[in-house]
Amino acid sequence: MISGGSSNISAEASQAVTVGQTLYCTVTPVTGAVAYAWYVSTSTGTETLQAITTINSVAFNAPLSAGNQSQTAITADNSANPSYAFDGLLTTALKPGSNAYVGIMPNGTAGTGTPLTASGRGSVVEIDNMFQAMWQNFELSPTVLYVNAQELRNITNKVLSNASGPLVRYEVNGETGEEYQITASGVVSYYYNPFAINGGLRIPIRIHPRVPPGTMIGWAENLPIQYQSNEVPNVAEVKTRQDYYQIDWPIVTRQRQVGVYAEEVLAVYAPFAMGVISNIGNG
Repeated sequence: MISGGSSNISAEASQAVTVGQTLYCTVTPVTGAVAYAWYVSTSTGTETLQAITTINSVAFNAPLSAGNQSQTAITADNSANPSYAFDGLLTTALKPGSNAYVGIMPNGTAGTGTPLTASGRGSVVEIDNMFQAMWQNFELSPTVLYVNAQELRNITNKVLSNASGPLVRYEVNGETGEEYQITASGVVSYYYNPFAINGGLRIPIRIHPRVPPGTMIGWAENLPIQYQSNEVPNVAEVKTRQDYYQIDWPIVTRQRQVGVYAEEVLAVYAPFAMGVISNIGNG
């Protein structure tokens, strides 16, 4: 079921298909969208939820399923619903006027989208472009990349390719006569950003459980010295009126009731110190 954080339903569109054909659907990428819900039916006004994708397209090549949520359940724009929680880093970066770097992958093949691009020299073009733009515009660099497991695998596949093979060195101790030993599989755990002060920066790549597939976030944990002041000490920090506390409510039944609460808000002083790449196709 679609709950808070969803936009209003878009206008209907019709396309005739026959048995054996594939229905391809594409919409204009929406800045701030991390997923798209697709409502489809065989008659106007009766669409039901048939797919959720992390790119702006989908392909249907099987009969529609029944018993799903109706499009009539979506009656308003809930993309900025204040009753759920305060905005996080990703939402803040994607807001118009934040000056954060936002890169949206262009339309590709419907249903698969546009994946990341290998540079041929052991890096990813889209990540390089983000780093370069953040340096040229604000003279700063992310200090960590947060990604989904899907994107971590895709980055590794783009970096470790036949084109980058000559750049990888493997050493064997020939003096002891030991046989070579190789551990299967691996991952890219750091990304080097040459567009940074003091000769570049080695940036860790971290899987985050709340970053959706098709999206990655670059965040500068430390604000560069030229931006720091008494009023702007950090890129972001949590303002806490009261930290986590527990209340044991009076016993009125044989069931004990306990509540845990916190009163806090996220303050983002420098949203331009973040970068987002979204609408990434898997591959």
